Amino acid sequence: MSNKDLKLLISSCSKENIENSIKLAKTLGTGIEICDFVDPEILENKFEPTLKEFKRAFYSFTPDITLHAPFYDLNPIAMEPGVKAFTLKRYEQIIHAAQELYVNAIVFHTSYNSQIKLGFYNNYFIERQSKFWQEYIKIFSDLDIQVFLENTYEPHPDILNEIIDNVNNSYLKICLDVGHVNVYSNLHISHWIEKCADRVGYMHFHNNCSRYDSHKSLIKGTINFVKISDYLRKYKLNPQISLEIFDEPSIIESINLLRSLKFQVV
Repeated sequence: MSNKDLKLLISSCSKENIENSIKLAKTLGTGIEICDFVDPEILENKFEPTLKEFKRAFYSFTPDITLHAPFYDLNPIAMEPGVKAFTLKRYEQIIHAAQELYVNAIVFHTSYNSQIKLGFYNNYFIERQSKFWQEYIKIFSDLDIQVFLENTYEPHPDILNEIIDNVNNSYLKICLDVGHVNVYSNLHISHWIEKCADRVGYMHFHNNCSRYDSHKSLIKGTINFVKISDYLRKYKLNPQISLEIFDEPSIIESINLLRSLKFQVV
């Protein structure tokens, strides 16, 4: 499988500004995941100017463009009406940005809280998330934009799996973040890949030493990406892979590793 078939993306925050991040992506032959619109300061005070700047910068960019949705202090299934309303306001902004920038996918966090140790919480959370996405996904299917739900603090894959299965819509799949698994789950990444299987359409790659979510180079941490390559081949998974790494040397050495492994399934 040739290197050009790798579905790789780098973060829009890889360099000091979007123009230089795009130049880096063009040099490396990757797409871009735009993460700038998770910043509350941009969303509250600089949204339209930033969107205008990004439209101009991406005008001639042809590889895949994806978006990371805002998540700070947000919860689409909050019991407090004001919190839910504000969350939907932020989601409306990211949908508008997606249309303006012609993105093909958006990654959302779920707002799962692993510190809640109540017996009913998991089932309650799954039920509420499922109900929310059964309705909300219609917006994205109408726009032909894929949605990925990302594991963050979820301790095991059953939570995301049940939501995806309950919604049962091809526009809703999983973004499997292997760095988050390494920090927040006691289960091995091989277990997550096996259990999530073909629900996975997108992955976040970065490394850490399992204590902190440090977003290091793929070769600097306790995650073995050679093994992950083997797991993806075993389960015949062919996701888009976004490197959530934020300095150029680490990005380059990580891409060189992935391309040497030929991640794609033959």
